[in-house]
Amino acid sequence: MGPETMSQSVAAYGFMNLTFVECLLQGFLNNGWIEMMTTLLAGQLINHASMLRKQPLPFPAG
Repeated sequence: MGPETMSQSVAAYGFMNLTFVECLLQGFLNNGWIEMMTTLLAGQLINHASMLRKQPLPFPAG
């Protein structure tokens, strides 16, 4: 394996990783991960409140 082939594969690997990260970021942005997080946090708060009241949730959590 020559030095050229090696550097090419390393560059390809780095590019693949970058693309993967970019895809993840794009997915987060497109899916509104902030909304997702607030929904999750709201669900947690509702769960804690219902546990404190010892009453079942009006709707299934999660």
